Amino acid sequence: LYNRLHGLVRSWSQGGQGEVVELVEGNVSESEVDSSAAGAATQAPAAPSSVSRASELLPQLRDLLAFALEHAVAAQIAEAPELAAQAKALATAARKANTLKALDELLTELKRFAFRLELLADDRAELRNGLLHLLNLVIENISELVIDDNWLHGQIAVVRDIVSNPLSLRSIDDAERRIKEVVFKQGQLKHSLVEAKEALKSMLAGFVDHLAEFSESTSGYHDKIEACAHRISAANDIADLADVVQEVMRETRIVQLNAQRSRDELQSTRKKVEETEKRINELQEELDSASKLVRHDQLTGVLNRRGLEEAFEKESARAARRKTPLCVGLLDIDNFKKLNDSLGHDAGDAALIHLATVIRETMRPQDTCARFGGEEFVILLPDTPLDDAQKALVRLQRELTKRYFLHNNDKQLITFSAGVTEFREDDTQTSVTKRADEAMYTAKKTGKNRVVVG
Repeated sequence: LYNRLHGLVRSWSQGGQGEVVELVEGNVSESEVDSSAAGAATQAPAAPSSVSRASELLPQLRDLLAFALEHAVAAQIAEAPELAAQAKALATAARKANTLKALDELLTELKRFAFRLELLADDRAELRNGLLHLLNLVIENISELVIDDNWLHGQIAVVRDIVSNPLSLRSIDDAERRIKEVVFKQGQLKHSLVEAKEALKSMLAGFVDHLAEFSESTSGYHDKIEACAHRISAANDIADLADVVQEVMRETRIVQLNAQRSRDELQSTRKKVEETEKRINELQEELDSASKLVRHDQLTGVLNRRGLEEAFEKESARAARRKTPLCVGLLDIDNFKKLNDSLGHDAGDAALIHLATVIRETMRPQDTCARFGGEEFVILLPDTPLDDAQKALVRLQRELTKRYFLHNNDKQLITFSAGVTEFREDDTQTSVTKRADEAMYTAKKTGKNRVVVG
């Protein structure tokens, strides 16, 4: 913008009109008109048409510059009040720059402002890199501390991937959604795991208490047997011995019953401990599995059928609750079998990955994409009327044709046919998907690379 304005000033200064001539329509006195006319009569022929065209575009260019400074630049540097105020002041000056002198002054100020913006951008870049480096250190530290907690590895890997790659709002939004879902599921599993561990601790505590009781009973038995032994040694006749023998038998029977009860209780506790340990292991495995995001397709990274079921249940319930439209699109790559046969299955897999990438980068963050099977994908479009959903899929088709699929450095054009329909009150996932599938096959039969409403 600066170079264009500077070139415009230079061309005007060489156009023979003098530096006092106004650049836009304004109040011009008759004497100025006469002097300009007289000067034009004695000077070279009229300025080229390009200069005339430039003078016509100057007001638009000036207004556009003012708008950009006031609404775009100032908003981006709100945390630097001095620079933001300067941007607004430059916008005001741009609207009032009607002469070459005023325009020259504006260009000088713009150059200074651009230099200060460059310094601010450098500071922002350093701050951003410093924060990313700090976050990366924290992630590495957490990764080292939770070696045995595999259920955390999935979340750590997602954040590490974001930090190590160029930042984008879509990648951050996608990671946030995935981590929220995993955190919710792991929270439920973790609660069950804590309950199972508490139950195990309670059983072990009961086992220890029972051992203490058994120890007390056997200690009392030992004392009573010792007392009976003294009575036997001091007995003078058989009658005295009979009483002692009966007491010994009675105490022995009590100890036997206590031992039998303790044995049964210990066996029951052992069985419960084994069951609880098994449950703990199962919950731990479920936590690990949840961290691996098992609801996502391993090849493309989008949701798989299980993930689609959960997403559809959530979005359909939300649409019914809020009385908002929900559209379902089903798309299928055109001539995919031919692509597989001619280029190989690896090329087919790469084509699926390419399509999934284009879908994620083109559709809105709130839209949900899932691989339905083979070369078919389903897209959920919440809060979207049917006409807008069709237009969104058409835009996706156009974007896909712009971004060629490269295989061995050869450009391959990939297209898809799609059907789209709106979710109804009496619909299920099966019925609405079937309707979208039928519309998709209609698109295939009527020429491919098109979107049909079902």
